[in-house]
Amino acid sequence: MVKEVIVPRMGDVPEATVLKWLKKEGDKVNKGEPVVEVDLFKATKKLEAPVSGFLAKILVKENEVVSVGSPVALIAESAEELEKIKGKPPVVEKPKPVVKPKVEVAKPVEAPKRIKISPRARKLAEQYGIDITKIKGTGPGGRIVERDVLRYIEEMKKLEALTPRVKEVRKLIGKRRTIAWRLSEEWKAAPHINIVGKVDLSKASAFRKIINEQLGKKGVHVTFTDLFIKAAALAAVEVPEVNASLEGEEIKIYEDININIAVATPEGLVVPVIRNPHKKTFEQLAREREDIVKRAREGKLTEKDVLGGTITLSNMGMYDVVFFSAVLNPPQAVLIAIGKAENVPVVEGDTVKVKPMAYINIIADHRIIDGAVAANYLKAIKDKLENPEKLLLESEKNLLSKPIVPTEKILPITKEAKVEKAAEYNLYLRAEELEEPKKIVEEYMKAIRQYYKFDKETAQAFFRFSGAATRTHVLPEKIKHLITIAVSVATHCKECVAIHIRDALEAGATPEEIIDAVTPALLLAGGPGTTMLDIVFKSIEAFMKEKKR
Repeated sequence: MVKEVIVPRMGDVPEATVLKWLKKEGDKVNKGEPVVEVDLFKATKKLEAPVSGFLAKILVKENEVVSVGSPVALIAESAEELEKIKGKPPVVEKPKPVVKPKVEVAKPVEAPKRIKISPRARKLAEQYGIDITKIKGTGPGGRIVERDVLRYIEEMKKLEALTPRVKEVRKLIGKRRTIAWRLSEEWKAAPHINIVGKVDLSKASAFRKIINEQLGKKGVHVTFTDLFIKAAALAAVEVPEVNASLEGEEIKIYEDININIAVATPEGLVVPVIRNPHKKTFEQLAREREDIVKRAREGKLTEKDVLGGTITLSNMGMYDVVFFSAVLNPPQAVLIAIGKAENVPVVEGDTVKVKPMAYINIIADHRIIDGAVAANYLKAIKDKLENPEKLLLESEKNLLSKPIVPTEKILPITKEAKVEKAAEYNLYLRAEELEEPKKIVEEYMKAIRQYYKFDKETAQAFFRFSGAATRTHVLPEKIKHLITIAVSVATHCKECVAIHIRDALEAGATPEEIIDAVTPALLLAGGPGTTMLDIVFKSIEAFMKEKKR
């Protein structure tokens, strides 16, 4: 028996390109063994032998295009069938009986006019391969003479000089052919609308730096694309109408939120999918995105990698593209196009600040959603990126903790202070920051404010073991006193402030460093903190006067 190897249907792709034959005609094959690689626009697929036997006939050569559902090869189950196919002569259809048509008397047709041309002119035209019907004769009676051919040749040379020279001719095959077909069809079918806005990436940039400091230890690198993917998926939870497609006369709104990401490859654009990224940690998302992009560029995507997307995201910031539009990825309702962030002046109240701003363009199918829905989706994405802590799963919240003292030091300290819960928040101090008093105190107070945000009880407990923390041998003496000054101001301990200021000044701190240490603490202290500032100035002044005596 002879079986066909058929190109399967994948989505709405109408045709495939044969990339590489893995077997030759006559080779033995086993059932399920790959025999040929084909390109189905989004993915490379290996077609398997439907039965064991021999590859009897290759029907489509490499780089040729074939319609889905069509056979590309024949598999013979036995050697006898193989020989039959090899020796089978070409099929010649039996001639059908000829039906004699009714004889009609044709009207006489005028013979084409004979073109008059001189022998020299004809020879010259034949030499240059010129169609003499295109030459106007100027000889007697309109006869074409040699000068007419020469004039025509000169005119053609001038025309050629104006025509751009062709460097290379490439056939429209494979992914490029299918991309051209799909985008043309989508552009004609879907009325595109563009909803554009700007997003401030200041916090997102700082957020990314913080989580990369933590995840970098595991060999994970979070990119802005990862942030955009998370934001797009979480925003779709809030605006579910965008997570949809139009099929016939039905609009399908999906429960799963699967984000296609645009990846440029040597063969053209591919859009592998990341499924439900809003349910994944940044570590999981970054690893998956890195793997799928690598395989996309190597041409190793499978059906699973490309099917089932519901929203497409294209980030061209790495190409220095500030703003762009795009054609929708059918049959999806929206595509998100994000450009490069640029530092631009932004007016906030009475002040002007320079911030990294990026354009976000929501391209939508107006048949599926209205402009207001697309605008709400843009607003939701912007909210997530400008408040990036919303991108974290509950289990990831500890990534935002900022280093204060080393792990090996903080754990015994927290046990000593009987505040074991505080150790979960990951307060470590990086060695390179030990000599920056202002930065250390600022980060210390930021961490405390972060504690207040997540857990006020733990933050208050942290104050209680601050003394124990500063007893570690890791921190320079001056830094320890600056931290205790900040904690004293934040907790409104008036008696403590004067003592710690004296200790800090004696340890070599300057009045400026003390003010720097107090400033972030005032934000935590609130209104009553202003009275603490007065005590700080008086304590510094008293010490300086005493020193002069």
